[in-house]
Amino acid sequence: MSVFSRLLVILTVLVFAALPATADINGNPRHGVDLYELHGCIGCHGPAGLTSNAEIPHLAGQQRTYLYNQMDNFRT
Repeated sequence: MSVFSRLLVILTVLVFAALPATADINGNPRHGVDLYELHGCIGCHGPAGLTSNAEIPHLAGQQRTYLYNQMDNFRT
């Protein structure tokens, strides 16, 4: 994993650690899009949740429970 990728992961963890722990698994799609754009996720994961970088996972097509658990794991 490149130094840039490691720094990006650390930054992502710190950003999501600062988010409130009151997330609902059903979420709010508009709020999710706003956070995706605000926190720069779009830069690596792409505007449609698909990336061309093999070191960065696709977000498009993931199950909501997977994404919820991943974000919760980053936060804690």
